[in-house]
Amino acid sequence: MASRPFHIYDIRKIESSLTFMTRSLACMSDGKGYAIGSVEGRIGEEYFDPSSEVQDQKYAFKCHRQTIEDVDHAWPVDSLAFHAVHNTFASAGSDETVSIWDRKLKKRLHQYPKYSGPIASVAFSCDGSRLAVVVSYTWDDGEEALTIVEAYYMFII
Repeated sequence: MASRPFHIYDIRKIESSLTFMTRSLACMSDGKGYAIGSVEGRIGEEYFDPSSEVQDQKYAFKCHRQTIEDVDHAWPVDSLAFHAVHNTFASAGSDETVSIWDRKLKKRLHQYPKYSGPIASVAFSCDGSRLAVVVSYTWDDGEEALTIVEAYYMFII
């Protein structure tokens, strides 16, 4: 007997609610929505269901920011990853940090100590027991700065 299953993909053009360019994107583990990260240090959580009841739940917040000598600095959110079991996700940025966020409480649960360079990517293992973190040049400062990068690292935590 021939196989009968097929796949349907949603090809709507969905525009980001964030003001600046999107740098990262990750789908929620439950498939109900996604998180987007921008170049100006913001994360937005949005939903696929177009009903106003569901759309009222979307939100955005500032992250990967720091005040240095009374000047506010914002770094790009380079990577996002949802945990398969918990209602959490990880964000990684060019500020050399990784943070774990609670989606429901809308707050940061943990921030790992700074790494030795920008975080290009993060990913949870399938069972959520490990988090992979890649430290690499992210081209934020152009080609000239590429020569100052000494090494690339991958950490499993």
